[in-house]
Amino acid sequence: MTSEQHSETYHGNCHCGAIVYQFKLSPPIPEYKINQCNCSVCTKNGYALVYPLRKDVEFTKGWDTMKSYQMARRVHHHRFCPECSASIMIDFDAETMKKGGHPDAVAMNVRQLKGIDMNNNTLNGWIEDQWRAHRRARRWRYARNIFFFTLAFGSASFFLRPLPEDLMIEALNHELDEHLPIVQKLRLDAATKPLQQCFQEIDLTRSPSSTLTEETLTGSHLLGPQRAFWSSGQRELILIAWFGWKLNGWPSVAHGGAIATVMSDAMSRAVGCMHPSNGDLPHPDSISITYLKPTRVRDFYLIRVRPLPPSSQILPGPSLPPSDSTLDREAHDIAPHKDLTKQPLPSEPLPGSKEVLEVEASLSTMDGRVLVKSRAAFKAFGS
Repeated sequence: MTSEQHSETYHGNCHCGAIVYQFKLSPPIPEYKINQCNCSVCTKNGYALVYPLRKDVEFTKGWDTMKSYQMARRVHHHRFCPECSASIMIDFDAETMKKGGHPDAVAMNVRQLKGIDMNNNTLNGWIEDQWRAHRRARRWRYARNIFFFTLAFGSASFFLRPLPEDLMIEALNHELDEHLPIVQKLRLDAATKPLQQCFQEIDLTRSPSSTLTEETLTGSHLLGPQRAFWSSGQRELILIAWFGWKLNGWPSVAHGGAIATVMSDAMSRAVGCMHPSNGDLPHPDSISITYLKPTRVRDFYLIRVRPLPPSSQILPGPSLPPSDSTLDREAHDIAPHKDLTKQPLPSEPLPGSKEVLEVEASLSTMDGRVLVKSRAAFKAFGS
């Protein structure tokens, strides 16, 4: 028995009769499984679809008057009557069907056919069985996806979890001591050169510990391990420090207040080296900061501090000369209204003070790019 003997011709029309058509379907309904698609547009249109070949569909009236609607990728046409809005068919794009390995077919709405009782138990059974199978398959896909997502997320959380704090500190100390050339060079010079011509390493664990960085900013995610070197001959302090990701103010950029705190403590430590005492490190009476470029977190930085020539009078506070600020803006392409220099507040001189001890500092990357400049005045050391 041939497929021609198993086919049947169906006649259909829209509600108002402006669209009339017929098509041949093999096998006939109800042997042909009717598809009730659950996508948004098919649900709204109430489609119950069969898929005859395009060559087996014939419109005897109204083909040219039908309107169409497209969605998503706008490939297929959902055709309907312009008068009564009855949904007739889905006109698939032939090229798309061919690329997908499908026959050149169209989707016809069974609800518009004559002689088809949609309340027939057999017909409803076909639709509902297919719908139930689709829902079961969808539930299985959801369960499978959730299972594999949970497995992947759990594995990633296990393998990518952050290292414990002690291991992070150990890794940063190893990086400082073994992989930063400047630390190795300063230590080599200290072992081979005269005292006045080299930098001696400062034991930060034995130095006064009243600095803000040691009280509130310690940790691998904040201000990590540091190495400090002081040259009594050159009267200069070199500090190498790690900026952790929690120091950020803007994503991946260190907070300006944190940078100012680190610079202030570095200058206090330098003054403490110039004027050793058994007490706490001195704090600057006034400070000015100029931010030249963004300072990224998760990196090592170099801070250099040196004293300025002594002043013969009490100054209200250090500030960068206008010419220096102008040059800095031109060199780093910073507009005047973007100058972030913090001007110090005037302060009263200490009784008996005759001079102000001024120091300047710079924060730079390990390859020498200066990011921040600072000056501070200490009035507790007047002669």
